[in-house]
Amino acid sequence: MEDLEFHWRDRRGRDEPGPDARSITSLPDLLSWAGSGRLRDGSPRAYVTIVGSGRNEVYQRIEQQEGLFDPPGAVRDVRGVDSTCWISGGVPTHFASCLRTLGLPSECREPWRFSVPLPEQRTWEVLWGLVLVRDFFLPPELQELADNPHSSYAILLALLREAQFQAVERGVEGASIPVRALVAWLERTPREDGPVGPAPLSDDEAIRVLLTVLVLAQANGLLGRVVLAFDQLESVATERQAEEIVLLLDAVSESGIGEAIGILLGWRGAPRDVDRLRGINEKFYDRLVRSEVRL
Repeated sequence: MEDLEFHWRDRRGRDEPGPDARSITSLPDLLSWAGSGRLRDGSPRAYVTIVGSGRNEVYQRIEQQEGLFDPPGAVRDVRGVDSTCWISGGVPTHFASCLRTLGLPSECREPWRFSVPLPEQRTWEVLWGLVLVRDFFLPPELQELADNPHSSYAILLALLREAQFQAVERGVEGASIPVRALVAWLERTPREDGPVGPAPLSDDEAIRVLLTVLVLAQANGLLGRVVLAFDQLESVATERQAEEIVLLLDAVSESGIGEAIGILLGWRGAPRDVDRLRGINEKFYDRLVRSEVRL
């Protein structure tokens, strides 16, 4: 492990820090990032790469510290979905699976928050929360993105508004059809009922729309900070796999929502694997090497 860590540091390039290059060198610093998106000195950080065989222990420590974060329940779904599914299924599919199983924290499920009670089902609670929440709030920056009626953001909001309208008029049963349409669109799966829906999302659009769902949930008091894990990055073997990871990391960094969601990247490859990354995708190599965590 010492050889790998030295090799990794040697490839990082000390003279070109980059936007996410500030090192995390202690567990308290990592826990501070997990809870707030910022290091203890206040510096923002959208994602981190954990190098070594102790990743699962780090994930567990993060989960055990939930009570220290504000609001409670800030760290969600670090290990709830198999963190290696993205390798075979793709990043957008894995991201959607995380949101499908991501339950609302108990402190965000109080009945007074919703126009009608949440349904008993335990999938896509985030979407149901947005459909049923009282006084739905749309942040101004998202409204600006949705001003283009053909954008994926505008489609997301239109589908949400339809579900919200049906919930007011007919309750949960009335909202079920538009919610199913919205889920099928987000998961990029063919619909088995109803008319043909909006155009399928591209990989980049799917990632950014799923991030928007999280931001909306947090803006409406339904979630705290969310931390998701994408493990075994040493298994990347194709340009497409590398591109999807880069799309995710860039979307989180560029959108400025690093305080809303954090991405944990797990790596346990050999030194030769570090060099192999550059041949697959230069950006992928750069993002990982410059966001290494040494604890």
